[in-house]
Amino acid sequence: MSKFIIAPITIQQIIVFLSLYDTCNFTQTAYELNMTQPGISKSLVSLESILGFKLFIRDKHNVAPTLTGEILYNNWKNVPPLLNQGVKLASDANDNDNQILGIGISETVLETEFLMPYTKLFSSVSKNYKLSVHERDYITLRKLLSNGGLDLIILPDFSKDSIDKQLYDYKYIALNKAQVYLSKNNRFFSRDFLSIEDIKDCPLIILDRGIDSGPYNAIKTFYSMHGYDLKVECYYSSHFQIYTTLKTSDSIFITDNYWGYNMNTDEIKKIPLSEFENGLICVWRKNNTKSILKKFLHAVDSVMSVSDD
Repeated sequence: MSKFIIAPITIQQIIVFLSLYDTCNFTQTAYELNMTQPGISKSLVSLESILGFKLFIRDKHNVAPTLTGEILYNNWKNVPPLLNQGVKLASDANDNDNQILGIGISETVLETEFLMPYTKLFSSVSKNYKLSVHERDYITLRKLLSNGGLDLIILPDFSKDSIDKQLYDYKYIALNKAQVYLSKNNRFFSRDFLSIEDIKDCPLIILDRGIDSGPYNAIKTFYSMHGYDLKVECYYSSHFQIYTTLKTSDSIFITDNYWGYNMNTDEIKKIPLSEFENGLICVWRKNNTKSILKKFLHAVDSVMSVSDD
């Protein structure tokens, strides 16, 4: 006999056999399993054919297990409970996995400015769930999201145009006026608000397009909407380079209100740009079915609806 004799046997055949053994009645077995009597007979005949021996002695009025049927019953009777137990254990393990949401934040994002309302609301309604927040560079965040290392990443909305919409979805998690960093060398240093008309001729410092072209494209679009061209002075990849250049020139640097490097000093300040709204987006894989992700996104909707009001 092949050691793989069990392979062709289905779970339904096992359940039919066990139920018929318990009832010794085709009608009752069919009722309990929501099957037809011919379906019960067909399942039993197929099982006996696979095994190569009879499981029941049948006549017009009686059904009784054979000796081989009794032996098989005593060895198989715990199969359904074990299957159910296995499913429950696997389901519990999946739920435990769902209880932790991995969130990635760009190193250039000031998380304390926006994340607190979400963690507070989420903790109050989802006490069995936890948020695990990781700060990484832009490229690493994208890799971790694509391979499942993170469930959600938070990026400046400058990045939304580079998202693959077939694989990922996104929504705003924070929204505010864009901010203009400038120094005392700039004639607008004393202002509380700025407009595009004010800054249209100011030389710009832009984040290196080799790292992320999003900021450049967003600012260029904003200028174009008002009929102006960018006057880019330089491209930098580090906030230190930006800070140093601002201190010694009349250049400006446009970013969002959640820029992670606070450059406010006696010599440099940030001023809201009235016509330009931007913020942060959270991005997730469309095939991520974690219940905790759905709960967090619901919290995002709740907080954003309040901020809209």
